[in-house]
Amino acid sequence: MSRYIRSSAVLSAVPSPTLAPEQDDEERASSAFVNECTKITYVPYENSFASRLNGLSQPPLSKAAPPYIRREYWIYPLGLQFLQEIAFVTRNKLDALNSTNTLVRSASPIDFMPLSSTHISQCNALLERLFWPGINIFDCISYRTGIVALYRKLVVGVGVVTPDGYLMYLAVRPYWEGQGLGRMMLWWLIKENDNVDISLHVAADNPALVCPTHLVLSNGEIMYQSFGFKAEEYIVNFYDKFYDESDRRKRDALFLRLRRG
Repeated sequence: MSRYIRSSAVLSAVPSPTLAPEQDDEERASSAFVNECTKITYVPYENSFASRLNGLSQPPLSKAAPPYIRREYWIYPLGLQFLQEIAFVTRNKLDALNSTNTLVRSASPIDFMPLSSTHISQCNALLERLFWPGINIFDCISYRTGIVALYRKLVVGVGVVTPDGYLMYLAVRPYWEGQGLGRMMLWWLIKENDNVDISLHVAADNPALVCPTHLVLSNGEIMYQSFGFKAEEYIVNFYDKFYDESDRRKRDALFLRLRRG
């Protein structure tokens, strides 16, 4: 059998098949594409799968960008209803006197904006009304982690967090609560301070903890709990140093913390 397999003939190379011109062009294009793919060492984040999972970061505010963080058109709290009712009554009286038929300006949106020096006087007045006298948050402007909710030029909400993550104040003007203003400000403050734990002291009878019927969220969670805050300590008479003796508000407080990692 081996004598048939063995041969003294010289081996010669088999000629490659001749390709048509269009097939040759396709192979060159395919080879060039493969070469370009091998040069790719990383995928930009905005084109990666991770960006679809985590989202793209919000660009910083600039002259070209809107001056507000968020604008809400569909919030219509009781305080805004009062303002619109006053505008309608005033319009009707003026029209009756002047025999005219004018239109009332529609309700403006509520803008969430970074805290600035133009808001300080209104914010101080609001915080003193809701908490205790002598509050001044002028130094908080340097923290760059303050937010206000504005209806036109009226401050209806304010929130401030220190650089180490302590939530100093979070307040909403009376008759403007219950519409998600505080929740929106708290969300932004947490987002802007994602590298530290967020902590705060809150009165034990605070509506965001006691959860009255009109503040219950659709999923049954309380506001702070829905963001992941946990109560770590119950402090008796914490607000004694802030309230007057005649103040009837509850003086006990809960220390809450939102831990990161």
